[in-house]
Amino acid sequence: LAIDQLCTRAENGREIRPVVVASTATARRAADQVEKVFARGLTLFPPQVLKAGPTFFSSLAAPSPEAPGRRYRVLLATGERLSSVEIRTVGSVMEHAQSLFDRYGAVADPYMTLVDYSTSTRELAGMRRLVDDDIAERLDSLRVRTKRRRPLVQELTSRMASDRIAVTLGELERTFDPTFDSTAALDAFREEYKSDRETALKKMEGRYPPIDVLLATSMLQVGVDVQRLGLMLVTGQPKNTAEYIQTTSRIGRDPARPGVVFTLYHWSRPRDLAHFEDFCHYHSTFGARVEGLTTTPFSDRALDRGLSAVVVAAVRQSTTAALANVAAGGVDLGSPFVAALLDVAQWRAEKVLHDQQAAINLRKRLVYRLEQWEARRKHLATGKLGYETGPDVTGLLKAPEDGPWGLWTAPHSLREVEAEIILQLQRDDRSLSDAPAWAYPAEQAEVAP
Repeated sequence: LAIDQLCTRAENGREIRPVVVASTATARRAADQVEKVFARGLTLFPPQVLKAGPTFFSSLAAPSPEAPGRRYRVLLATGERLSSVEIRTVGSVMEHAQSLFDRYGAVADPYMTLVDYSTSTRELAGMRRLVDDDIAERLDSLRVRTKRRRPLVQELTSRMASDRIAVTLGELERTFDPTFDSTAALDAFREEYKSDRETALKKMEGRYPPIDVLLATSMLQVGVDVQRLGLMLVTGQPKNTAEYIQTTSRIGRDPARPGVVFTLYHWSRPRDLAHFEDFCHYHSTFGARVEGLTTTPFSDRALDRGLSAVVVAAVRQSTTAALANVAAGGVDLGSPFVAALLDVAQWRAEKVLHDQQAAINLRKRLVYRLEQWEARRKHLATGKLGYETGPDVTGLLKAPEDGPWGLWTAPHSLREVEAEIILQLQRDDRSLSDAPAWAYPAEQAEVAP
């Protein structure tokens, strides 16, 4: 809404809106989603004609040494504990990758970083413990005979701050160097370290080790384009096919190097067993099995979480004078731009929802926020009102981590989600049959007729 309004201009009495170009291989019911998210119709370019194979953006290519593609392999150990299979699988894969690296050098670099994908943060936490303890011990054992250092592990989850995500993606670009990371080089370093510690450490000075294991959840699906990654372990079948395709597409992106995906199923999970029995056919046709996604941009919870950030972003970017942090205390909330924003928001909601009353309620929510913004300016005790808190500046917006969610709480990024909580119900508690002791905040009065 905010970006659309800021990019729209009037020319010769006509309103010209920006053109939105999008591309994805995992969308079904795209026209419905485009209408809900962008309030626009959908036009496929170029249109599909007679052949269903080659398109303007892609073409079918048989696997070859020049275009090896991506291979999927399935693992299922009947009667074994999942953690035991994970330990043996990860240990064996990392040992074999080290063997290839010792033999062939830098060309084996894509398989030196293992991307472990979990469908839940609980499974990810369990894998983190296994990598730090059991798998590390297995790699150090004489039975495995791998002389690598202990694995360097990083995480990539939606709970991470945006700045930390960028740092992790940068660390993934670090490649393994045979002169430092081969078994022979590590053995030589250990021997030199015993005799001349300062000289050995000086050789390593300024060099940061690359990542051995990347533990990731659903955040890995988009925005990760690291060409060197070539090895992945998927624990359990993801909930939908689009997630599976997007996730496994993060590896093997270098056309000259094949990607290898190991999908680990558990024999006690009926869904995993069903996919195991149909593994080959499913993977040869999973492009046709993508499920349609539900899009609810104007749901109550979506408005609670994002509407304040939208209105502040639109007002702040409306003029150059409104950009400064302290401009929140003096920006004109009754300007023609703000009035037009209210009209466009109501029109957009009605177009998407096909519900006039819901569009009116959205307008009331926006008006209520503008009134509260004006009230904050009038009743400010000391200092100035800014968009963010600073020296002698009271912030209008509040970060999600700064206490309970309120009217002016705004997430820093759409990747960030609320922290998990532990919920425990007492069996002898009968309070659920009584009226709740709480009530909705005063904001609910805004939607009353």
